Amino acid sequence: MEEEKTITKDNTQVETKPKKKGHGCLITFLIILVLFVGVGLFLYFRIKYVLSNLGKEQDLGITYTQQDYDSLQEKVGIADVPEENVCIGCSAAVYSKAKNVDIVITSQEASAAFDIVNRNMPVGSIQNTQIKFSDDKVEISTLLTYEGNTFPIYVSGILAKATTNSITGEVFDVKAGPVKLPSGVNDMVKDGLLQIFNESLTSLGDNLRIDTLQITDQGLEFKGLVPTKIN
Repeated sequence: MEEEKTITKDNTQVETKPKKKGHGCLITFLIILVLFVGVGLFLYFRIKYVLSNLGKEQDLGITYTQQDYDSLQEKVGIADVPEENVCIGCSAAVYSKAKNVDIVITSQEASAAFDIVNRNMPVGSIQNTQIKFSDDKVEISTLLTYEGNTFPIYVSGILAKATTNSITGEVFDVKAGPVKLPSGVNDMVKDGLLQIFNESLTSLGDNLRIDTLQITDQGLEFKGLVPTKIN
C-alpha cells in the first residue's frame, strides 16, 4: 500500500497517511455469495415441497359412493358382475346380451366405475380416482400404486369417437404429483391410454357399437350398443 505525498509551495514534501483502496471486490464477492445462497435455498425448499406433496393427488372436487357405480350399472342395464371380471388386463370375460342405450354418464359414475374396474390390475392398483367432465374436456386424477410405491397422476385431454368400436383423443397435460411432465410425454401417455381403452373396447366384439360419444358439462353422452351381461 503506497503512501500519498503532497508538495507544498516551498517545495517541501509532506507525508500523509496511506490511501485506502476501495471495497469493490469485497462487495462483489458478497453479492455473488448472497445469490448462491438464495439459489440454494430456493432449490432446497422447491425439492422439499415436491417431495412432501408427491403423495397428494390433485383434487377435482368429485366425490362418489358405491351407489354411483350401481347407478351406472342400472343405466346400462348390466346385471351383477363378479369382481374378478371387472379388471382391465385380468382374465378374459364373456360379454353378451347387447342392447341399445342413450345415456349420460356423470363424473361421479365414471369415477366410481374407473376406480372399481382398475382396482385389481395385475401390474398395480388404482384408488381415489376422480374423473371430471367439463367444457369438452376430461380430467383424471388418481393414485397409482406400483411395486409398493404410490404415485399421484393427473391427466387432462379430450375423447371422441374414432370408429364404431374405438375412440381417439388428445392429451393436454400430464403431471406426477405437482411436477408437470415434459410435453413430449403427452403423446406417449395418449398412445398408451388409447391402446388400453381400445383393446378393452375391441374385446366386446359385436356387443359394442358407438353411435355418439361426446363430453359435456353434464357428463359423457353415449349412444349405441353395449353388453348387459358379463360372465
